[in-house]
Amino acid sequence: RNHRDPMHNYAEEHFQKTHSRKSDGSYVVRLPFKPEIKPNFVQSKEIARRRWINLERRLRKDTKFRNLYHLFMQEYLDLDHMEHATSLGLYYIPHFGILRDSPT
Repeated sequence: RNHRDPMHNYAEEHFQKTHSRKSDGSYVVRLPFKPEIKPNFVQSKEIARRRWINLERRLRKDTKFRNLYHLFMQEYLDLDHMEHATSLGLYYIPHFGILRDSPT
């Protein structure tokens, strides 16, 4: 299928070149980066730490959000979609939580 959006084409090509399949059937794909932007991995831990501090504030204020967030993160761990970082030389992906009232 030919898409006109160059970023969609880039993402599709990136997936085709970098994906592999684990023995459990799940996919592993390298993170895509825009070709014109060189990622800075050195400061990723500090950026992720600041984002986490902001998220912690929100989790303390909203019990429902906190409970759903913890359930979601535990599910990700259980499904091996993520793992605890145990060594140096890693890239930390900053994240934030989104709570929607609708199921989609």
